[in-house]
Amino acid sequence: MATKYCIDWLRNKTIAYLSRYSPHTLRDWIRLCQRPEGTHPQEYIPHPVLIINLARSANAPILLPMALYRIGREPAAELINLSLSSPKGPIPPSMYRLSTEDVYNCLRYQQRRLASAYSILQSIESHHPSAQCSTLALCPDALTAIASNIRSRFLDISLPPLGFIMMGKSVATNSGRLCSHCRKNFITFIDDKVNELWEELPSWFDLSSWDVLTSDFVPENEI
Repeated sequence: MATKYCIDWLRNKTIAYLSRYSPHTLRDWIRLCQRPEGTHPQEYIPHPVLIINLARSANAPILLPMALYRIGREPAAELINLSLSSPKGPIPPSMYRLSTEDVYNCLRYQQRRLASAYSILQSIESHHPSAQCSTLALCPDALTAIASNIRSRFLDISLPPLGFIMMGKSVATNSGRLCSHCRKNFITFIDDKVNELWEELPSWFDLSSWDVLTSDFVPENEI
C-alpha cells in the first residue's frame, strides 16, 4: 500500500523492518546468525517466501537476495508444494506460492551453491602456513586436518556457501594445533572469502549488485 500510494517514509520503514530478517549488509547477516534462539519469537519472523512475494509485488528487490538464499536450500519438491500457516490460521496459497521465475532461481542457486562451495574448498585445501609460522612441523598438518573437516560437510545442502566457509573460521579458531600466526592468517583469508561471496550473492539469483539494489532504499535511521 505504501508503494502504491507513494508513501516513501512508510515504505522505507517497512523495508527496514523486513531487512532485519532479510539483511542487505554482511554485518547485519552475521548479527542475525549470531542471535541466540528465542530472542525473536517465531511468529514475528516473516517466512522468506512471504518476503520474496512482497518484495516482488512492492518492487523492493533489496529484500530478495537473502530471502532467496534462505529458501533456496529447500529441495525442489518443498519449493513447489510449500504450505504455510500463521498463529491466526492457514495462509492463503496465493501469498506463499513462489512464481515459476523464483522456483527456477532457487534451483539454479542449488547448482551454483555446489560450484561455489567446491571453489571455496579448493582454496582452503591449497592454503599454506603463514610466512611467520612458528611451528612448521605442526601447522601444515593442522591446515590439512581443517580442510578435511570442511570437506566432510561439502554435500550438506543445509549448509549454504556463507555458512560453509564460516564453519572453516570456527574450526580454525578452535584449533589448538595452529600457531597464532597461522591462525590469524587463515582467519583473515576466510574473512576475505566471506566478503567476496557476499558481493557475489545477488548474482546467484540473477539480481543486480548490492549497490544497485540499495539505490532506492533509505535506511530507517536516515528517514
